[in-house]
Amino acid sequence: MELHCEVRGEVPQCRGVTVTSKDNGREIVSSDLRRVRVEDLLELAVVHVALAVRESDKNGRVRLGLITGEEGARATLRVTRQVRAEARRKMTPALLREVAEVYRASIGDRPTQAVARHFGVAHRTAALYVKKAREARELRPAVRGRGGEQP
Repeated sequence: MELHCEVRGEVPQCRGVTVTSKDNGREIVSSDLRRVRVEDLLELAVVHVALAVRESDKNGRVRLGLITGEEGARATLRVTRQVRAEARRKMTPALLREVAEVYRASIGDRPTQAVARHFGVAHRTAALYVKKAREARELRPAVRGRGGEQP
């Protein structure tokens, strides 16, 4: 198994997985893949590379340094898990209200793009936020064919 990892926005991410059978091995079957926990493999990879995550600085930014011993590996794992958890936003009522506010403030000037910029996410993710805000009735139904809300 080969993991393709990247650090995006200071967050380690798995961007691809390649599974290959050995030349003289058996074929890969579904049960082989059910046992794979990609998040665990990513954490293992982060701990075993030459760089480790040190505690955040006074601005909350994560700093990298060399791994030193078992304690360094544990600290790296702890901070990696923290950074990855913070990167996953929870769809709370407060978040959906904020999405609606940002969206309304930009009606007529690409409101979904404004949501993407405000939250630092891709346009596709911003569209999902807007959809969830509509489902939660924080935004009224869309005006067909353009950004906005029905009266």
